[in-house]
Amino acid sequence: FSRTATAVVDLDLWHELALALEVVQIGSVPWQDHFAYTPKLDLVVHHEWGAGMLAFWLMRAFGSAGIIVTKFALIFGLASVCWRVARQRGASVLATGIVGVLAIVLADYSFATIRAQMYSYLLTSLLLWGFDRDRAGDRRWLIGLLLLFPLWVNLHGGCLVGAGLLGAHWLEQRLRRQPHRYLLAAGLSLIPLAL
Repeated sequence: FSRTATAVVDLDLWHELALALEVVQIGSVPWQDHFAYTPKLDLVVHHEWGAGMLAFWLMRAFGSAGIIVTKFALIFGLASVCWRVARQRGASVLATGIVGVLAIVLADYSFATIRAQMYSYLLTSLLLWGFDRDRAGDRRWLIGLLLLFPLWVNLHGGCLVGAGLLGAHWLEQRLRRQPHRYLLAAGLSLIPLAL
């Protein structure tokens, strides 16, 4: 909480807010990045535009407090999912606390302010929790994946990590001779969902 309570704003947030304002003004996501400090390209993929739009809406509706509350909600959500999965896997409170402290140190910079990566952290933790549900025979987590993946694609490019992890989970299940075809179908369905 000490690190996340800082009032430092990551430069990505300013870029995302400027892009969101441009999207609102022109009515679509531009093909160019008019705010880049690097040489401009004719075609750019704005892989965090959704995070910028969300931040823009939060700022308009709630001011800077909306950004701060969202940051803490993302951190609390991530910590809750990680805690729950660790405990369900049989980790002791002590072991979870020690590993949690190490994770906080490793992720320190990412939590200094709200960043698009934070959405990927939370969604990746939910995906890994879904894999645990899958191993237990519960396939309902796939509904959440298929509903959240288009949102993830527009929030942050970390959605590719999620697709890769799903592929690894499918391969693991296949090598273990467990049911796996539905995972392959779910993975392939991510392609049109991303488009």
